[in-house]
Amino acid sequence: MRLPLFLLFLVLLSACLPTPKQPLILTPTLPPPPTLTPPPTDTPAPSPTPTSRFQPIAETQLPTAQRLIWSTDSQTLGVLGGEQAWLLAVPALQPLFAFNDPAAGSFLDFSADGRTLVSLLDEQTLRFTDITNGEQRTLATDFWIGPVHFSPDGLLLIIGSNEEWAAHLYDPQSLTLRKTLRGFQTAAPVYDVRIAENILNLAWSARARIQLQDIPSETLYPALEHEDFVTAFARSRGDTLLVSAAGGSVDDEFAPILFVWDAILGQELLRLRQDAMPYALEFSWDDQLLAVGLADRVDVYTTSDMNPLESLPGHQESVISVRFSPDGRWLATLDSTGRLILWQIHPPA
Repeated sequence: MRLPLFLLFLVLLSACLPTPKQPLILTPTLPPPPTLTPPPTDTPAPSPTPTSRFQPIAETQLPTAQRLIWSTDSQTLGVLGGEQAWLLAVPALQPLFAFNDPAAGSFLDFSADGRTLVSLLDEQTLRFTDITNGEQRTLATDFWIGPVHFSPDGLLLIIGSNEEWAAHLYDPQSLTLRKTLRGFQTAAPVYDVRIAENILNLAWSARARIQLQDIPSETLYPALEHEDFVTAFARSRGDTLLVSAAGGSVDDEFAPILFVWDAILGQELLRLRQDAMPYALEFSWDDQLLAVGLADRVDVYTTSDMNPLESLPGHQESVISVRFSPDGRWLATLDSTGRLILWQIHPPA
């Protein structure tokens, strides 16, 4: 069969044309992605941690000062001298009021409201002075007055009798008698009685004996007997610990000692030998710390293990009063020259 001439021409023409090549496909070679380095960031410097939990921030000199009393709001600090009293602002220790009235008699205590001074007018009469306005009231008793103390919260006033071992509890606002407690006995001619730091106990003391008494039930707990005169003691607020200072025997030697007691059971738990006799003791309000004033310094212990935490220098003579503020922020310390130092307490790291 013969192809048509036109088709034959097309066949011959296609045989003469070059075969088309496949197009060149270029695959680009990409450089490796760059390694991104984040920009430097400024790391804030850590806040400096105080090397000591106690930092002195203010001090003043009150030559006749003998005792320190915090107000319940921790905003003011009362200072008692023999016939002088001051109310200081915290933390500057600037005097808000100064009171000096020889006619007011010997000052016995300062209330926790930061206003009321109680003084002995005569053997059977107390005078109460509001230092903010000068108003005065008197309370006449039918007994010779012995030790006089406000409770730590200022809601009770205790008046001991010099005629018997008796403690009369008064309402300091109305000056009415609330209760009389008895039961403590001693051969010593002088004794003291005050409302303990936990508010529920009376703390009786005479020479080498301390004894607590439950106020609501009038139960007397076992007496805590020492070998020598007790120079200071403090009761914890939330548990049964009581710490006292007195001379005693340790390692066959007679030395100044801190005694740690279970005050309700009457059991001695520990003896800690001291290099000087302590004359001031105070638990912090959360019972975590114990301040011990001895010689010209204050030693602070942790009460969980009774190990020393810090020693606070700065005083010139014997420390005679140490007081933690109710809010836990301050410790006030006073020595026998009247030097008063206020320490700020930093929380543990």
